Amino acid sequence: MNFRVDKSIGLTTDSRSLRINAPDTERTKLAASINQPVTDTTSVATDKPQQSSPLLLASNAKSFYDVAAQAAAQITALRETQLAYAEEAEDTANRKAQASYATEINSIESEINRIYNGATYNGQNTLTGAGFNIDSEELGIDTSIQAASLSYLTNNPGVTVTTQSAATTAVSTLEAIVSASRTGSTGIQAALSKAETTLSDSLREASAQRQADGGPEDIADAEKLTQNIVNELQAKFGSGDLTAEIVTSNLDPQRVSSLLEE
Repeated sequence: MNFRVDKSIGLTTDSRSLRINAPDTERTKLAASINQPVTDTTSVATDKPQQSSPLLLASNAKSFYDVAAQAAAQITALRETQLAYAEEAEDTANRKAQASYATEINSIESEINRIYNGATYNGQNTLTGAGFNIDSEELGIDTSIQAASLSYLTNNPGVTVTTQSAATTAVSTLEAIVSASRTGSTGIQAALSKAETTLSDSLREASAQRQADGGPEDIADAEKLTQNIVNELQAKFGSGDLTAEIVTSNLDPQRVSSLLEE
C-alpha cells in the first residue's frame, strides 16, 4: 500500500509575526467607543498582570488558540500517518518496502517540528501552555483561559520499522503518541471554544452599554472603526498572511455590527 505525504501541510512560517503591541489611533478610538481603557500592550497573559482592554484581550485569545488548534490538528494528522506507515511495515516481510516506510516516518518528524516552530502568535509559540486572564468588572467578565503545553508533540519516538518485530513495537509506541496528540488537540479546541465565548460575551455586553449610552450612531461609528482596523492590518501584512487573516476575521465589521444591534 502506498502513501503520499503532502509536504505543503502546515502553517505558513513567516518571520513577520503579527505585532499589535504598538499603540495606534484606531485601536484607541475603538477602545474609547466602548468606554474601555487602552494601553500600549495587548498580549498573552504572563506571570505579570496585563493592563489591556478586555475586548482586545479576548480577541487576542481567540486568535492565539486559532493558531494553536490548527497546528495541533496538523501534527496529530501527521502522527496518524506515521502510525499507518508502521502498520503497513508490520504487515509485510518485504525489506525494501519496510525501508521505504521507515524513510517516510523519519521525514515526517522534520515536518512536525516545522509546524510546531511555526505555530506562533505575537511572537509566542501557541503550543507551550500560555494562558489568558480576562477580567473586567464593567463588562462582567472574569475568566481564565488555559491549555496544557503540547511541547511533547515534537518528541521524536525514534522508532524503526525495518523488520516486522521492530514495526510491531513502533505501532505500539505510535498508538500511544497518537492518543496523546488527540487529547492535547481536544484541550486546545476547548480553550478556543472558551475564547470564542468570552469574545462574544464581551462584544454583547459592550454593545448593550453602547446602546444605552448612544444608540445607532455609536453602532455605525464602531463598524467604521472596525473596518479601518481591518484595512490597516491587511495593508501591513498582506491578504495572504495567516495570522493577520485570523485577527481580521475576529473583527469582521458585519459580525461586530450584528452583535451591537442585538
